[in-house]
Amino acid sequence: KAAAEKAAKEAARAAGAAEREAQRAAEEKEAARHAEELLAEVEAEKRAKGKKGKKKKKGGGSGGAGPSQEPEDEAALAAAEEAELAAALEESARLEERRGGGG
Repeated sequence: KAAAEKAAKEAARAAGAAEREAQRAAEEKEAARHAEELLAEVEAEKRAKGKKGKKKKKGGGSGGAGPSQEPEDEAALAAAEEAELAAALEESARLEERRGGGG
């Protein structure tokens, strides 16, 4: 009877560990998906900005203050997006490290 109880406790412990591992894997997968999504978004915006820039060059030279202000806004937006992407990648790395370390 004691051996059966010990085996049951070990099985419960193993099941708990497997459940935690599955949760970590799900968190890591979600973080990786989020990072990939952000990266795709940044790339799409870079392509869109490239197209927008080409259209503006055709527009002519009126409104001198506007275009000089816009690159600053774009740079700030790009910096914010890169910071968000870096944070997502750090979170993904942290989850992977935690999963690899065995917790």
